Amino acid sequence: MRMPARAALLAAGAVAALGLVACSGSGSDGAGTSLRSVLADRHVHSLAVDPADPERLLLGVHGGLLRSDDGGRGWSPAGLDGDDAMNLARASGGAPVWVAGHEVLKRSADGGATWEALRPAGLPGLDLHGFAVRPGHPREIATAVAGQGLYRSADGGASFRLASRDVGPSVFGLTFTAGGMLVAADVARGVVASRDGGRSFTTLVTGAGFVSVAAHPGRPGWVLAAGEAGLVQSHDGGRRWRTTTVVGPVAAVAAAPGAPQRAYAVAADARVYATRDGGRSWATVGEGR
Repeated sequence: MRMPARAALLAAGAVAALGLVACSGSGSDGAGTSLRSVLADRHVHSLAVDPADPERLLLGVHGGLLRSDDGGRGWSPAGLDGDDAMNLARASGGAPVWVAGHEVLKRSADGGATWEALRPAGLPGLDLHGFAVRPGHPREIATAVAGQGLYRSADGGASFRLASRDVGPSVFGLTFTAGGMLVAADVARGVVASRDGGRSFTTLVTGAGFVSVAAHPGRPGWVLAAGEAGLVQSHDGGRRWRTTTVVGPVAAVAAAPGAPQRAYAVAADARVYATRDGGRSWATVGEGR
């Protein structure tokens, strides 16, 4: 499948477009505040859903974390001020929680109350534009190092080895399916997937501007991909793709591990979308503006 894209779209331009959130006002410390109000002049990078509670969301932004306890209606700051949280990942059981991004790699064993900064062996740097943990296999981790390549860990992030220099330098989103397929959102080439640990990749969706991918651990085959042109999804492991009603730049998408029918998407304009029927329909959540 090919998604519509501007003829002159460049990788950097797509990322910049997704980073522009036209909003006003300052950040708020109060729960129940709309996402646009809490974001202020920051932009969205990543999204994760608590395996124990599909209403509890964690949002990675340029400058820290935001949290919602009501399915995206209200938001409040959740720590890591100053960190560029480009990636949020966690094992399907819930712990640990990982945050990775521009010169940051941190891990929390207590749901985000405290964080441990890491610098694993084998990585050429910590400008990590993609990060994923395989569901049910918390020791299997993949990360994309900006401008360098794709790296894999088999020891829970203690060390990494190079898997690919071809795929990785321009990857902005990573996810594992329940069966172990690694899916990447490559902002320059589209959505690609590997079934051999990252040594080789096939193209699932052609088109520039993809920045986020998610696979539902409870629904084999349900894969979502988002970016400059909107949100698309597959229900057969990436063989066939369909557009959704979520159009325009989408910055982050996530599946709800504890709710087989649930997934969320956050648009670049701070609208929050949700599906409760396995992707058949999507609707905005809360105020959104």
